[in-house]
Amino acid sequence: MSRLARLDAARATSPIPPGSPWWAAEAAELAERAGLAVRARAEARRALPEMLGQLDRINTAVLSEQAINAVHRVAAINAATEPAAADRLREALGAAADERSGYPGSQLAAPPPVPIFDVAAEVENLEKDRLQLGHLHWVLDPRWVPEGLFRAGLSPHSDLTVCWDDTCGLVAVGALLAPGADCGALTRYQARLVDASSRHILAHAGFTVTRVTAELQLTCAGDTLREVWVEVGPDAPWPVRGAKVHRIRRALRWADAALRAERAPAALAPASAREDWAAFAAAAWERCCHDWSAAGYADHAYLAARRQAAIDPRTCVPPVPSVAAAEIARQVPVDGPAYMAEVLGS
Repeated sequence: MSRLARLDAARATSPIPPGSPWWAAEAAELAERAGLAVRARAEARRALPEMLGQLDRINTAVLSEQAINAVHRVAAINAATEPAAADRLREALGAAADERSGYPGSQLAAPPPVPIFDVAAEVENLEKDRLQLGHLHWVLDPRWVPEGLFRAGLSPHSDLTVCWDDTCGLVAVGALLAPGADCGALTRYQARLVDASSRHILAHAGFTVTRVTAELQLTCAGDTLREVWVEVGPDAPWPVRGAKVHRIRRALRWADAALRAERAPAALAPASAREDWAAFAAAAWERCCHDWSAAGYADHAYLAARRQAAIDPRTCVPPVPSVAAAEIARQVPVDGPAYMAEVLGS
């Protein structure tokens, strides 16, 4: 159940679309093992049509034993309610295996193209923007946008592209649409600038469909504001949250990015070395620690710093703030392999 919960969190912020059948297939397996029969059946039904579509196409990509087992489990779970489709899935798996002599069951459909990231460039941008954007912050909160509309980046920093021209007070907010996203839905969402300290909306604007950007005109001097946040949400009033809530949401997103970097999923950045992923994980844990500290959560900041120190020995870990934090730090960190969707890239 713990791994299923972590998969749900990773699925919500992954650059791989949440509609990938491999998210659903892995969730079905985990739910079945946890005794959550209803969840297992729902996820298996969700995986079935997309998985059939992939297996019916070209047969060039190599699947791991874990992925092959997941295909069999999806077929088995669906056998009672959709026997014909389950049989077709087994037949497609067998046909894919037969076409690749000598490797039974290991050669299946090539996944569709996915975003390719440069992890070293992400780390470089984090360092550069640390100096350039002192009081401008942003976070793409999945609670305020529908699943499958925007494509997530490697971190909360690259979820959105934010450029501030301080001379004219113009802030340009860019986003990337997820594969297959409904462009019509984009008109129902907007970006806005808020002063988190006073909880006032400073500017708001809708996205243009052609470039997926929103231009926000700031009418007051930027240097007079303590902490300005860019938000993306529905084209209707929603509450302006304070700086603490923003920091908490972004700290969670940084932790998610750091955990993903520790797993170094192959499909997201196949050209990036293991050292690049490690540097990114350390940078993400550092940002996570900073946000938790700014939000007043000393225990969480300490644990993030401990996780960073395990990657980068130069990390300065603060004194342990409580008995509870010390107890959690003594436990073995929860790790696991990269999720199938992020390994296969579909």
